[in-house]
Amino acid sequence: MERYENAFKSKVRAFFKKQLIAYNFDLQRSTWLNLAGMVINPT
Repeated sequence: MERYENAFKSKVRAFFKKQLIAYNFDLQRSTWLNLAGMVINPT
C-alpha cells in the first residue's frame, strides 16, 4: 500500500509540474504578445 501511495504521489506531482510549466509558458507568450502589440501599435 505504501509503495502504491508513493507512486501515485509522484504521478500527481509530475502532472502538476507539467501543468505549471505549460501555464508559465502560456503566460510568457501572452506577455510577449502584449509587449509586441504595444510596440507595433502604440496607443
